[in-house]
Amino acid sequence: MKQMFNALTIGCSDAVFIADVNIGIISFANNAACQLIGYGANELIGMHQTKLHPPEELEYVDIKFKEFINSDKYNETFVNVLHKSGKIIPVKITSANLFNYEGRTFIAGFFKDMTPQKNLREIAFHQAHIVRAPLANIMGIIGHIENKNIPAKDMEFFLKTIISEAHKLDNTLRDVVNKTYFPEDKTMEKLLPNHRY
Repeated sequence: MKQMFNALTIGCSDAVFIADVNIGIISFANNAACQLIGYGANELIGMHQTKLHPPEELEYVDIKFKEFINSDKYNETFVNVLHKSGKIIPVKITSANLFNYEGRTFIAGFFKDMTPQKNLREIAFHQAHIVRAPLANIMGIIGHIENKNIPAKDMEFFLKTIISEAHKLDNTLRDVVNKTYFPEDKTMEKLLPNHRY
């Protein structure tokens, strides 16, 4: 039984916390849990589950914890956890069914770090807003050039403007790449050899 428990939790890529449902004290945390919030297992065991979260979210966390322990279904919620350094990390918590051990009742929570998804949302914002502005300026100037609406004496100014807007676009795209870059992935290095990782 212990070997099966270890196989399911210790090597799990998601953070796993197990808490006593009656007192909210953490009795187990796997390696991923320690990595997620920066505490050692010896620091986490005995900690109250509310200490995992920012103080301003505790009311909501308490409501969700009570929902989880009073339900016979798998539940999930999106909250933040507080890293030991003070950094806020978005997570999705999925609860498992309650279980009893040595006369006590416990609940397991699986915490998935949602930072990559948050970064993707930021990238979508860049694509929809920040990238669009310099691109629209470039296209507008090119349209005027094509229609011969720009006097020859003003052409140098507009060409410099195109170059400036192109640099803005390049910087924005590099910022997008930086948010999705993994050191072991060399694909982006080939695409953008002058990267700033």
